[in-house]
Amino acid sequence: MKENKFLKLVRTLDKKEIKAFQKYLVGLYGKQEKMMLLFNYFYKDLKRGNPSKLPTEAYLQNKLYRQKQSAKVIANLFADLYKYLEEFLRWEKINADADNYAKDKLQIEIYKERGLDDWFYNKIEKTRKSLNNAPLDMWSSLKLFELNHASYFKFSTEKHNHDALQLLKQGLANLDNFFIAAKLNYSCEINSIAHLNQHAAVDNWMIDYIVKLYPQKIKIHPYLNIYYLIFQLLKNSKEEVYFDLKNEFIHNRQVFNAENQLILLTVLLNFITKKVREGNLAFSKDAFELYKIGIEEKISIINNEIGAVPFFNIINVACRLDEIDWAEKFLATYSIYLNSKNKMEIQKLARSIIYFEKRQYDKVLIQLRDIVFKNIFYETRARALIIKSLIEQGVSKSIIQSECDAFSQSLRRNELLADNPLTAYKNFVRLTRMIYVNKKTTKRQLINFLNNEQLFVYKAWLKDKVTNFKGPS
Repeated sequence: MKENKFLKLVRTLDKKEIKAFQKYLVGLYGKQEKMMLLFNYFYKDLKRGNPSKLPTEAYLQNKLYRQKQSAKVIANLFADLYKYLEEFLRWEKINADADNYAKDKLQIEIYKERGLDDWFYNKIEKTRKSLNNAPLDMWSSLKLFELNHASYFKFSTEKHNHDALQLLKQGLANLDNFFIAAKLNYSCEINSIAHLNQHAAVDNWMIDYIVKLYPQKIKIHPYLNIYYLIFQLLKNSKEEVYFDLKNEFIHNRQVFNAENQLILLTVLLNFITKKVREGNLAFSKDAFELYKIGIEEKISIINNEIGAVPFFNIINVACRLDEIDWAEKFLATYSIYLNSKNKMEIQKLARSIIYFEKRQYDKVLIQLRDIVFKNIFYETRARALIIKSLIEQGVSKSIIQSECDAFSQSLRRNELLADNPLTAYKNFVRLTRMIYVNKKTTKRQLINFLNNEQLFVYKAWLKDKVTNFKGPS
């Protein structure tokens, strides 16, 4: 028998959830004896964290039935288990939080169906207040519209009729806010992706229309103003827009939910990265400030995990600003949030970056020489760091050439790196060769290459080596 839907879903449960599901089954469906026997076959293994396998035909015949049954009979038992597991997960999801709109909406529907008008209106009002007091997002306006819609179409007594016009006006205003927010939100996402992949930005005439039609509404509504600033930054990349956006993030981020705080932080950091790559290193301080907020307030920790890229970026920025002690504390404290699959590789590479900044080049080589990287993205970073460390140690030209040749071959074979990172590493190797291997290189050639090519890894380090080049001018 092949793996079925029930097994695939039940393996996603942790030990606490498995125990809760077992109690749920016993409490509601315990009289379904054969289904409970089938679940108990998996229960012990699942509770121990072991992946369960489907029972053998012999088990099904001896424990569940006295004679062999058709595949359809067994499939029906699994279908019931799967149905009840989905039911359990929905129940857990709805009751997970005290302030849960889905739960409130269901309760409102129940009161409406049962004719409990006073309870119905009271619940709507409480839910409305809860939404207004919670961090804002695009969906808040849509939820408020739903509440106003439900109130308007439920009028059953004369005393509520005088509120009808006000409810309609509020509902229309909610829809306007949702429409503006959705257009700004999705236009920002499209332009952000287009920008990262070097595609032309999307020309969305509706945004210009909205801005002209609702300029005051956008400015006074924090959520709309934030997304308008994001849209302007992605469109024009003006520093004054960046500083307005950063100011909103620093002082008003609590107004927004976790998802929008992360989007805002990412946009700001992407802008800073672009400026640093252009040679404006003064923005590194901004990056460090924002990274610290993102980490300390767990904005950057998504589903209890930090991505490898932001983890390395934080280490790099801290080291660039000579915040070595902070970088070491960060590595020790926040490594627990790394994905377990690549944790060891990321930790060793991050520790090597810190060792390099402390000029402990032997420790860099010890860290990186004894590990075979399974991830090509970490391997390329490690190879570049090894070459830098060897150069700082003053090794011979032949060793540098050998390392550069091996790195070049690895890059030529690589099919996983995107074009921009691949070009950045190739340019790193080529410029390193020009500085330390090629005998006839002039300083003018190095400067021209550095200026003409935009993509480099460790560009600041390379620029320093070009500045201090002792060869012919």
